[in-house]
Amino acid sequence: MCSSDLQERDDVSSRNQLLIQALKNIKSIPQNQESKIFFVQGEPGIGKSHFINNIISKSSEYGFLTIRLPKYNNFTYRITIVKDILRELILTKYPNNDCTLKHLKEFTELENLSQQHSQNLYSIFHNKTDTDSPNIQTKNEEHEISLIVQLIEKLNSPVSLIFEDIQMAPEYVLNIIKLLSDKLQDLPIAIIISSCLSNSSIYEIEGKRISHASIDVFSLSKLKDEELLEIGEKCPDIPKEHLKKIIRRAEGN
Repeated sequence: MCSSDLQERDDVSSRNQLLIQALKNIKSIPQNQESKIFFVQGEPGIGKSHFINNIISKSSEYGFLTIRLPKYNNFTYRITIVKDILRELILTKYPNNDCTLKHLKEFTELENLSQQHSQNLYSIFHNKTDTDSPNIQTKNEEHEISLIVQLIEKLNSPVSLIFEDIQMAPEYVLNIIKLLSDKLQDLPIAIIISSCLSNSSIYEIEGKRISHASIDVFSLSKLKDEELLEIGEKCPDIPKEHLKKIIRRAEGN
C-alpha cells in the first residue's frame, strides 16, 4: 500500500499515519544523500515485521536495495553478523556467489577491491582463528567496517539495512550500527531496527540520534477491531464470522 493510497482515505489510522511518515522520510534519503535510522518498536505480535515489509515494498520503487539480516540472539558471535552483512552485499550483486575462496577472489577482481580489502574479505570468511577474542576483535573491527562501507559504496544505489528484534541480540549489534552510521552518514542508507523494548539503555536513543545519524521512532499501538477486520477481509478463504472470533482473541495484534 503506497502513501498516496493511504492519504486518499478519510479514516486514516494511526498505523497508516506512521507508515505515511516513514515512506516520506525514506523517500528523502536519496534526495538528500544522507543516512537515517528507523526505529520500529512495539510489543510482540503488534505488526513490526508487517510495517517494515510495507516500507521495503515502497522503498524498492525509490531504487533501494534491501539487505535483511537474520534475527540474532545473545549467543551470536560478532563475526557472524559481519559475515552476514558482507554475504548479503555480495549476493545482491552476484546471486550465485557462495563465498568460497575461489568465488571471493573472482569477486574482488570484478569489484577492483584494494589488496587490503581483499585480504580482509578472505580472512573474515576463511580464517579459522578465534576472531571474537578481545585483542583480535579490536584490531579487525575497523577493517571490517571499512570493507562493509566499501561494498555499499560500490552498489551505487540507496540501501536499506534491516536488523529485527534487536532486544534479543548482543550489545555489539548496536555498536556495529553506530559504527556504520558514522561511516555512512553521507550515503543514502536507511538502517531499519525493530525491537519489543522501548526503554532499554542498550539503544542509547538520546536526542533521537545514534552517533551522527538521526533516528525516527515509530511506536506501534494496537489496531482497532475494524482495522483488523479490513486486513482479514483480504483473505477471502476465511469466513467473516470466523474472522471476527480471531480478532476478538487477537486483542489488537
